[in-house]
Amino acid sequence: MIITIIIAKICGKILRVFRKGATTFPGKTALALKKDILSKISKNVKIILITGTNGKTTTARIIEEGLKQADKSYFINRSGANLITGITTAFIMNSSLTGKCKKIMPLLNAMKTR
Repeated sequence: MIITIIIAKICGKILRVFRKGATTFPGKTALALKKDILSKISKNVKIILITGTNGKTTTARIIEEGLKQADKSYFINRSGANLITGITTAFIMNSSLTGKCKKIMPLLNAMKTR
């Protein structure tokens, strides 16, 4: 798993250097190398998932402000890449090389699906 995370993190860094946005490709790469990586790196992590038709961004910002004021460690998936590859990317970029999530409470803003 360490090698998969290293490869994904390197992909993310290279994409950012060239200003290509690293929202899904690192996650897609990691999932291709280890299909259960998201379940491994998200294990024992508290998640706040926001879904609905309207108001997701506003709700996420209100919750984020509350977490900030409570001095909680969290990350938020601001890229809008809310499919499995984008969520995997967000977790990888906020994890150590061993797959331990550096933040304890991720905040994901999900789109409502029909």
